[in-house]
Amino acid sequence: MNDLSLLAAAIGSGASAVRVGFEDSVHYAPGNVAQTNVELVEKIVALIRSIGFETTTPDEARRVLKVKK
Repeated sequence: MNDLSLLAAAIGSGASAVRVGFEDSVHYAPGNVAQTNVELVEKIVALIRSIGFETTTPDEARRVLKVKK
């Protein structure tokens, strides 16, 4: 993956969950390499919000995934 366009397409098509991380790709745009996973998360959150959606909070995500603290 060279950028976040595939994730943008998934979100636009109704995906309720996406993931990012160095294990998937270090690129957030063509020729732009993230230095940390945090940077990738910040980019996808900005993308999600720019499309008009909102992300879940960590507590909401834990509840959906049934993960205990």
